[in-house]
Amino acid sequence: EEEVRLNRALDIGVNDYLIRPVDRNELLARVRTQIRKRRYSEHLRDNVQHTIEMAITDALTGLHNQRWLDETLDRLILRAATDRAPLSLIAVDLVDLAGLTEQYGQEMLDMSVCELAKTLSSSLRPTDLIARHDTGRFVIMLPGANQENTDMVSARIQEIVNSTKVVISDIC
Repeated sequence: EEEVRLNRALDIGVNDYLIRPVDRNELLARVRTQIRKRRYSEHLRDNVQHTIEMAITDALTGLHNQRWLDETLDRLILRAATDRAPLSLIAVDLVDLAGLTEQYGQEMLDMSVCELAKTLSSSLRPTDLIARHDTGRFVIMLPGANQENTDMVSARIQEIVNSTKVVISDIC
């Protein structure tokens, strides 16, 4: 009967067991083993989470990347269609990237992209979403925003971006 109970306990998720009388050294060894297993499991979970975040995050700006944008935009469009709710998109482009790179180098381009990313992120509502589409292009998604709201957000973003100065330093 004891063996049946033990097998049933293992089947429902018991990690380990001790037989009485309990040997102190065996107890300590089993506790250490369980602690190591738990730490290893947490380490693996953290690595998986980090890998997932890296897969959907733009390394330069820290914003969401093209992969995330594709998946999220599909879901937002489907939800907007199902709910018959507005969904607006704003594309923001850095102009003359080739000229910027030629004149100031790749580092200046990267700093400009980072500064634009920070500026855009800080000027959005909590419900708005932003992703880096490619080198100098960002896509802003405004769930629930009608044309009037979108025009106001767009004008505000244009004003903020036009007045932002890029200072050559370690921006990102």
